[in-house]
Amino acid sequence: MGERNSIMGIKFKSSRSYLLNALFAAVFCAAILFYHVNNPKVTKVGTYEDFEVNTWTERVDDYNDHDSYTKYMISVNCTFYEDFEPDFTAEDKDVYTAYEEQKNQAKKTERLFKGSVTEHVFAQFEYYSKRKLTLYKTSQGEVFPVYSPECDAKEASREYRQMHPTYLWLCAVIFLEVYIVLHTSFGLAALRYEHKMRSI
Repeated sequence: MGERNSIMGIKFKSSRSYLLNALFAAVFCAAILFYHVNNPKVTKVGTYEDFEVNTWTERVDDYNDHDSYTKYMISVNCTFYEDFEPDFTAEDKDVYTAYEEQKNQAKKTERLFKGSVTEHVFAQFEYYSKRKLTLYKTSQGEVFPVYSPECDAKEASREYRQMHPTYLWLCAVIFLEVYIVLHTSFGLAALRYEHKMRSI
């Protein structure tokens, strides 16, 4: 009788341990999913008309893994004219030429964005032909372009996720799901054994 009670006590502890581990893993898994499903908060930086989008690819050799991969790069430059006030004199025979020369002297270029993106995002901007381009910014201060100039904050946050997909979290979720299933089944099996022993 004492030996049976001892075995039942061990089974009860093991079942509780398995189920608690499964519960903790489920909470952790839910937290990961909540973080990645919820899109980040973004705010609009501005919409630009005088801009230039450049796209190119870079081949990167990973000597540690004896492998290579392609980086898809995008840069966005904005042109503006600093303190441009045309000033014509009597010596200017061609006003238009003088205007263009002064305008070119006042021309400044500012880089608004440069970074690597996914192939899908790269394809969107490779032949960007829209007359306007909108930039958004995350709460961490990271600026990024969006494909549609009329894009709202909700859509912009989804585009940001497309630019920064992470696959490690998906692997972690799959691992945790397997862990939860196994520990839940072990815990339930231990509980069934305990009930069976009690009924004897």
